[in-house]
Amino acid sequence: MNTLPKFVQENAQKATETLLPLKSKEKYEKEFETFTAWQSKHKIFTINETVLLSYFQELSEKYTPTSLWTKYSLLKSTFIVKKKTDISNYNQLIYFLKVKSKGYKPKKSQVLTGDQVFEFIKRAPNDIYLLHKVVLVMGVFGGLRRDEMVKMCIDDITDKGSVVIVNVPETKTGTSKGFTIVEEEEINALKLVRQYLALRPKHTKERRFFLTYRKGCCTVQPVGKNTIGSVPNIIAKYLKLDNPHQFTGHCLRRTSATLLVEAGASFETLKMHGKWKSNTVAQSYVEDSLISKNRISCIIASAVGSSGGKTSNNVNLTSYSDDHLELSSSISDKNINVPGLSNKNITFSGKFENCNFHIGG
Repeated sequence: MNTLPKFVQENAQKATETLLPLKSKEKYEKEFETFTAWQSKHKIFTINETVLLSYFQELSEKYTPTSLWTKYSLLKSTFIVKKKTDISNYNQLIYFLKVKSKGYKPKKSQVLTGDQVFEFIKRAPNDIYLLHKVVLVMGVFGGLRRDEMVKMCIDDITDKGSVVIVNVPETKTGTSKGFTIVEEEEINALKLVRQYLALRPKHTKERRFFLTYRKGCCTVQPVGKNTIGSVPNIIAKYLKLDNPHQFTGHCLRRTSATLLVEAGASFETLKMHGKWKSNTVAQSYVEDSLISKNRISCIIASAVGSSGGKTSNNVNLTSYSDDHLELSSSISDKNINVPGLSNKNITFSGKFENCNFHIGG
């Protein structure tokens, strides 16, 4: 039997070593080592579906369904590379994981509303919170992860006068992305970014964009991921929001996606903005907000009223928060009743033709 030339075997080995993602290779290796340690403990010397079912049954007693799927994904790739075994066709195992996931709702970071973003940027003093404001702007305008903001360099930012162009060369998915911050009068985000840039020490060799900010000045010390990740929590505390600890490092990316959808962006625009390939993943970042529910309610009410016949000419809005209502829609020939909000904040935007508004009562 002829053996393959040595150089062919060496090239194949080199190719195999590159199959696991370089940045997260340690995670794959660690998960594989945990599994092999479990095998050794129980004197199991083979890999098949029965073995994997037993292994994941044990894991399911102490890990969430989300973690189980993560471990499955890591092992699936590692088995292909190290054991030449494909567990993606282990149908019973996959069904087991799906059953474990049924009804499970993973904990997600809270999101900031547009009003809360506006209030923090306008009211928080810059001498204390300028860094937090710029992190907020970059995170929401760009839909950025904290790791992407940590690695952002001043070379990635180009000021064109009426617009700042931000390049994000390295993302979690391995693709580049970019976004802009334009001149506007609502929150003056562009002014905040320029103000922060102007405070950089003139002779620093540090290229990272985010530098530590204290008492109105930037130091030469770059900001770490924990500081970036704590910004939403600090914003929530400043605004005196409930459960500020629930505003985690994912908050700004989720806020960006939610605000984009609430503004009427298509799902394709959302996926392009966040560089998401999966519809499911993109949807998971959007908060099922009250504003979205109110919009759906108004659309349905409008459709019912315009369907003909002896339908009611009234639109009764009863689903809103305790102190605020935002209605953005297009309604014609309706009596819009908003009970119990006579002393509250109300914002109507959209197209309302021949409508009567009754507020309070």
